[in-house]
Amino acid sequence: SEHAAASALLAWLADTSSDFATSEAQDEATLVGMEGEPAHDPRFAAVVRYRLSRKRLCRLAAEVLEAHRREHLPAAQRP
Repeated sequence: SEHAAASALLAWLADTSSDFATSEAQDEATLVGMEGEPAHDPRFAAVVRYRLSRKRLCRLAAEVLEAHRREHLPAAQRP
């Protein structure tokens, strides 16, 4: 069912997110700290932007799946 598939995807996203070495907030702070720093390595900045984008995408996908799951809850499970 769609509800089960959404639940499985949410579990996978949670597992994937727990494997990240840094948090979204840490990556944001790293990028802010690099701003205006002339000696920063542009390759490192690109890696941090990629990591941050991936984390944001996982969070957005989880939010969409949660909304879908709530919308399509079986009638017996609705409050």
